[in-house]
Amino acid sequence: MNLNRYLLPGVLGILSGAVVWLFAENWLLGLLAGAAVFVLMWVVFRPRKTEMEAPASKGRAAMLQQVLAEGNQYLDAIWKVELRIHDPGIKDEAVAICKTAKKILDALGEQPENIPGVQRFFHYYLPTFQAILEKYERIERSGTMTDQRDKVEKHLKEIKSAMEKQHANLYEDDMLDLSVEMEVMTSSCKQDGLLTDADFVIQNGENKINLTL
Repeated sequence: MNLNRYLLPGVLGILSGAVVWLFAENWLLGLLAGAAVFVLMWVVFRPRKTEMEAPASKGRAAMLQQVLAEGNQYLDAIWKVELRIHDPGIKDEAVAICKTAKKILDALGEQPENIPGVQRFFHYYLPTFQAILEKYERIERSGTMTDQRDKVEKHLKEIKSAMEKQHANLYEDDMLDLSVEMEVMTSSCKQDGLLTDADFVIQNGENKINLTL
């Protein structure tokens, strides 16, 4: 409870009641007058709805800008890796993922209330996507492809599916929880030798984020 909201109305109510009581010599009339002044002043000085919502709106706007900046930064880096990849199948999957991720970022501008869920989603899938793609690009460049190509394509399809689910979910009432799918992907990527524990820790400003959930 914000006591400052009641301080001025309370003081004015007490003074008004005291004045009426002194002049009218009627304590009941003074009490009623004081209560009436208190209610009137409380209505006059109460915070307007726009004033109460302003801090939340500013915080949401700042969070939106942060998510958009981080998301676009990841996509820029991923596009550069994609340009160095020659396999048409891998390139197609990477391009499709990037396009869907961009659609999600664009949709957030119209639906900032979905930022918390999407922020956590991006903090996992975009770094994971980038790490897998960079690993594949190094393997392709080295010429030692073995069976890694099929494993990479499998995981890219999973990421593409998750992106499409998240994008579709932005237009539904319930937030999408992909925690189980994230855990399964983390375990699968490790088993396939595409990523290590170090790949699942990213630097976000001054903080480190552990993607292994």
